Amino acid sequence: MAVTQLEYALLSLWAKLGYVEDERRYHPLVFHALDAAAVAEQLWRWGLTSRIHRLLADGLGLAPAVAERWVVFLTALHDFGKATPVFQFRLPQPRDDLERAAVRQVKEAGFSCPVLPEHACLPHGTLTSLVLAPLLRARGLSPRLACRLADTVAGHHGRFPDQAVLSRADPAAGDKSWEAVRRVLFETLASLLDVPPEVPQRADFPALAVLAGFVTVVDWIASISQPFFPYAAVLGRPLEMSLEDYSTRARAQARQAVESLRWKLPQRLPPGDFRAVFPALGSPRPVQQTVTALADRLSPDAPALVIIEAPTGEGKTEAAWLLADRWGITGSARGVYIGMPTRATGDALFDRIRQVLAHRYAARGTDTVVLQLVHGHAAVSAEEERVRLDPSLPAPEGLWNDGQPPEGRHAVVVAGEWFTYRKRGLLAPFGVGTVDQALLAALRLRHSFLRLFGLAGRVVVFDEVHAYDTYMLSLFERLLEWLAAIGSSVIVLSATLAPSRRAALAAAFRRGLAPADAPVVPLPEARYPRITVVTPDACSVEPVAASARSQRTIRLETLPILPDEDGYRELARYLADALSAGGCAAVVCNTVRQAQECFQALRPRFPGRADDGDPELDLLHARYPAVWRSEREQRVLRRFGKPGGTVPTPDGSRVPVSRPRRAVLVATQIVEQSLDLDFDLLLTFPAPIDLLLQRAGRLHRHQRETRPPSLAEPCVVLLGPPLDDHGVPLFDRGTLAIYDEHILLRTWFALRTRRELRMPEETDDLIAAVYEDGPQPQLPEALARPWRETAERLRQTLAFERNEAAKRWVCAPGEGRLEDLTDADLAEETTSTHPAFQALTRLGEPSVTLVPVFRTADRRTVLDPEGHEPVDLAASPNPQDCVRILRWSIEVGGNYLLRLLDESERVCQPEPWQRSPLLARVRVAWFDPDGSLPLARDSVLVLDRTLGLVTRKGTIDADL
Repeated sequence: MAVTQLEYALLSLWAKLGYVEDERRYHPLVFHALDAAAVAEQLWRWGLTSRIHRLLADGLGLAPAVAERWVVFLTALHDFGKATPVFQFRLPQPRDDLERAAVRQVKEAGFSCPVLPEHACLPHGTLTSLVLAPLLRARGLSPRLACRLADTVAGHHGRFPDQAVLSRADPAAGDKSWEAVRRVLFETLASLLDVPPEVPQRADFPALAVLAGFVTVVDWIASISQPFFPYAAVLGRPLEMSLEDYSTRARAQARQAVESLRWKLPQRLPPGDFRAVFPALGSPRPVQQTVTALADRLSPDAPALVIIEAPTGEGKTEAAWLLADRWGITGSARGVYIGMPTRATGDALFDRIRQVLAHRYAARGTDTVVLQLVHGHAAVSAEEERVRLDPSLPAPEGLWNDGQPPEGRHAVVVAGEWFTYRKRGLLAPFGVGTVDQALLAALRLRHSFLRLFGLAGRVVVFDEVHAYDTYMLSLFERLLEWLAAIGSSVIVLSATLAPSRRAALAAAFRRGLAPADAPVVPLPEARYPRITVVTPDACSVEPVAASARSQRTIRLETLPILPDEDGYRELARYLADALSAGGCAAVVCNTVRQAQECFQALRPRFPGRADDGDPELDLLHARYPAVWRSEREQRVLRRFGKPGGTVPTPDGSRVPVSRPRRAVLVATQIVEQSLDLDFDLLLTFPAPIDLLLQRAGRLHRHQRETRPPSLAEPCVVLLGPPLDDHGVPLFDRGTLAIYDEHILLRTWFALRTRRELRMPEETDDLIAAVYEDGPQPQLPEALARPWRETAERLRQTLAFERNEAAKRWVCAPGEGRLEDLTDADLAEETTSTHPAFQALTRLGEPSVTLVPVFRTADRRTVLDPEGHEPVDLAASPNPQDCVRILRWSIEVGGNYLLRLLDESERVCQPEPWQRSPLLARVRVAWFDPDGSLPLARDSVLVLDRTLGLVTRKGTIDADL
């Protein structure tokens, strides 16, 4: 078909510029709009479910079929602000030869360039809101609704237009001729996209947030020029392609793009019972049986909150997956995201979920099921490597044709991160990662609505919720409100959840489901273990029977030591005697330094190798290079894992679990949550009661044919605290740096006279004694004074944490404006700004990702002390290089240590890394060949193959 004069004018307006084989090429604005519309059609049909269709349709006041066409149309209009003289003429002036050539083409097409005041030279997102709203009004939308929808699609670069700026931006729109061009472009797109005459009647806030995220994802996909949406024209050369022809081509390209990105939802499966989902697990346990019956009763098409409280080892994860399967695989939910408390817990769960999905979809043949690992170091996970289908994804291009955004290069890197494995799990059908990635959706920062879209209409599982502090819980409650409002079902798992916290979580989800004036529905009482259910219609709580293995009595012993030289010497004697006839013990420490010192003190008593060939004494904590830590975790799982199980290895094979006759593992809280381990004896330094019970869950966790006779009865040894002369417990500095002193004091008081724990019947009483408000017990004055003082400090701490959360969280789903979803002052995951301006998901001291590098004798730069991993710090790393570099990274924290690192000339950030989404926040530290890094104040960091990252001399915070 021939190109008309009107189409020629439209085709002269450009959206993106670039060089292709030395040719100055461009992509017409109308073509990019059609690209976006085609991608939107594909994602609506293959990436969303009926649950999200209903959410958007109801939120716009339209029937689903009409809503689809309007969502596609609005998405196509997202860059409408580029049809302005500010963008087309690169005002205030073109920056390079490519832009000057584009300006010449626009002038030759007959467009005029006005003289504008400097304040009118606005980003095209802001201009989109300005010029699109009048056209929406002309089509029949109310003025307020037209403005809200224009603002929504205009926010696709992460933040919505500033209304104060819009009020004075009229000159930027151009004269009547520009207005006429935009009207023609608007009507042309409406005709090509079959937009019906019915118009949106309302714009509910949750639907707008989801729509904004949808538009952003679509724009990014449509901005991938190679290989999906190549520049269609050469500047200064006529383009002989009709809009109808290009629309057909765009649809074909969009299908290829969506399929290649693997965000297409797999086909719905018929419901499966426990044996169908977990064929290798045998008979379901009581909590799994109850959840199976619950899955049959609950609607798979409506959002619900289910809180499962049961002892460790009862199969809560499998029970949660049964519900997730029913809702996210056979029902209308849009896949599943599992948020774990730490990276290690996410890594440990990833392989289990991968196997379940592989079995579930085994009969589907051609279906490709994508499971993503989602956290800051997902790129280095050996598990993720085994299921990675391609080494990298194409990045979106031309996101900032207006020039650098206010944040400079960092904002481009953040956008690019969504096309790495670090963020895609929030968009892919299935993801396993950290709770932090979900909590960022509750924070007021750039692209918060993109995370809301990623979680909308999904099944979201949160494990180990009892581990959240008050700050995290405050954010979590706000997140629950939003998840309910955007049609997501939530499953919360905990072994030890305080009753008041359970009630608060249920109330938050209920607020998201119900209008603000809906009456509060109190939760019924039920004994532990229990399952709480919140649906749009009701709240219920029902008790669950505990399995025989969870009904046990744990003996309590006390070894009142401090983590010092004398204390470790006494601990060594105790362990040598307790394990004289064999057995496997774990010593759980509260800080990395404590674990390192304890390990070194125990070495003289356990110097050799066990009968499995590995060291009789082992150490595990988080301050190893990722590759070393992975090796240690796999060794620990192989030695102390489930009988009959297998453990993955870096080469993709699996080895059987083989338990040594005698071994000791010194570890930090990693073993408390992260790994499925079983010990004959457990020794632990002081911790809050819920975490002590969690640690006790690693004791006699699995059924074994034999255990050493002296360890046949499960026993937890409490390592301290010792008492002073007045009977007041003495907690060490490291423990107090991690846990609140009043909670520790209440835990000690609850356990001080106990010689055993009867589980699970005593769980509720123990948790309530420590966490629920009540009168101060009768205490001698020497103890009453620290009780009062620490209680007041705790009250102040809780108030501070709640206030800090309120400073950062997004508005509630029923009461806000679009601009309340984002905040220009909050920065994501950076230590270069003051904490007050950081989008923190957890309070506490900051951390940084450090990559040790070494100089060899022949002047090569390497990542490992042995010199086998070369690295070029001056080169721009490709995705494979990034993964290899991150495998040698270490997460370090503490204000004092970070100050020392900032002051060191041997710590830097290579300039090419700053342009990499995976390495943008990573620093290099130059270590000497002996593994040392001298710092100020007589402090030295040492990278030791056995101990990990160690501090020598000086004074560095106890949490290292």
